[in-house]
Amino acid sequence: MLPDRNARKDIIKLYLNKINAEDINIDELADMTVYFSGAMIENLINEAALSAIRQRSDKITDDHIKRAYLEVLAGVEKKDYDNGIQKTITSYHEAGHAFVSRFLLPENKIIRVSVIPTSKGAGGYTLSTPNSEEVMTKKKIINHLSVLMAGRVSEEVFFGNENITAGAQNDIEKATSLAVDYVSKYGMNDSVFINYQLLSDKLRIPLTSVEDSVKTLTSEIYEKVFKLIEGNKEKIEKIARLLIEKEVIYQDELDNLI
Repeated sequence: MLPDRNARKDIIKLYLNKINAEDINIDELADMTVYFSGAMIENLINEAALSAIRQRSDKITDDHIKRAYLEVLAGVEKKDYDNGIQKTITSYHEAGHAFVSRFLLPENKIIRVSVIPTSKGAGGYTLSTPNSEEVMTKKKIINHLSVLMAGRVSEEVFFGNENITAGAQNDIEKATSLAVDYVSKYGMNDSVFINYQLLSDKLRIPLTSVEDSVKTLTSEIYEKVFKLIEGNKEKIEKIARLLIEKEVIYQDELDNLI
């Protein structure tokens, strides 16, 4: 079981006490590390220590922690990258993610929206943290699926279906996994109170019905996200243009545009 907020605070304090740290906002860090295990928190603190060493600092500060947080989740941002058409497409892709996230999941905090490629293979990223008290309801899952689809949808709305890119690969993998769980594990797709994965394992039958249900579910959500983005093109274009100009934006700038 993953640690709750109070447990995360205790773990953070434990590891910070072992190093020379200064002015670390423990409450904020506990909120940022929702769904982190104790080992992941330890890794984060260690990365912050390495960041401080690279900067020849004898103390670990909040800035080192936040830098390490970005590197652990998104990877190290690359200095040399395509500053042309790829940057433009990525800007619209991430603008779609960011807008739909703020629209459907306003309780989540957008930490950073970036169009700078990273060492983990991301062409850009929208990094957000869920509410630490979040309960995973049916509506929440639908909204999470919508956010995952929003980047690809934005590409299609602004550039046409023939010009969508492979940049949504990771989003598609996550969305497929979540949609399968929605149908086969959580029993949220219909009124049948069944775990289809367990049924398949027990009876040794293929999950054809689950596959059809997942396709229908994702198609319906994709269509709704398409209409949402198409109906808010002006706002999303403003976000994309700011990303093209600044490359990195934060929640306050995003909210001002929206």
